[in-house]
Amino acid sequence: MPRKTPAPAEFAFRMRGKQHVTRLECFSDCVFAFALTLLVVSLEVPKSYSELTNAMRGMVAFGFCFFVLFGLWSRHHTFFRRYGLEDRTTIALTGCLLFVILGYVYPLKFLSLVTVDFWLGDSGKAHMMFTKGHEIEEVRGLFLLYGSGLVATSMLFYLFYAHALRRRTELELTEVETFDTRWFAREHALQSVVPILATALAYVLPPNEIGVAGFSYFLYAVTGFMHGSMHGKSRRELIGRQPASGP
Repeated sequence: MPRKTPAPAEFAFRMRGKQHVTRLECFSDCVFAFALTLLVVSLEVPKSYSELTNAMRGMVAFGFCFFVLFGLWSRHHTFFRRYGLEDRTTIALTGCLLFVILGYVYPLKFLSLVTVDFWLGDSGKAHMMFTKGHEIEEVRGLFLLYGSGLVATSMLFYLFYAHALRRRTELELTEVETFDTRWFAREHALQSVVPILATALAYVLPPNEIGVAGFSYFLYAVTGFMHGSMHGKSRRELIGRQPASGP
């Protein structure tokens, strides 16, 4: 019979909210589910092959939107599992997050449809989604709407973790858990810089180079890797300085 290897102690984070699902979480799940229904391409069965191919293109955009919203839901769920907070501040921040997500759905879907059309080589269809003669202004406005939603969600998650950090004594966070919580907060604050940069580039770059602004979102991966590497090194050093527990 194979022996189970316990998880390394340095990766342990005591989950304080796993006893039961709160009403706040249930309400949040309902709002996330409603946001997803707003993204559904069509409930009507295609009546021709052209309608089917159009629906499949819509499904690609829907898939991108789905994973973005799923990622936001997962972050929110993880926060509740880690800290189990349900005080007034947590309720207020959750309300703000859900409001932003519902307002963020249509800019996200619109941008996804435009991007998919360009990727699939149907730039003409993508251009038709903008007003003729005002394409540049509207593309820049789309960057602003999309970027604003990302900045808002990132800063709200920063406030979630900053609030948990203020409650660290009540939550009985260990030194390592306090270190992790501070890192989680800083990570989300850093993530808000990327859409600000992308939006600024969209307004600064000449019209024929606006597409470069979209590639700046790849900085999410770069900053995430660098910040994660620094966190891992500092975390191992912190654990190494702690006295060993047990025999």
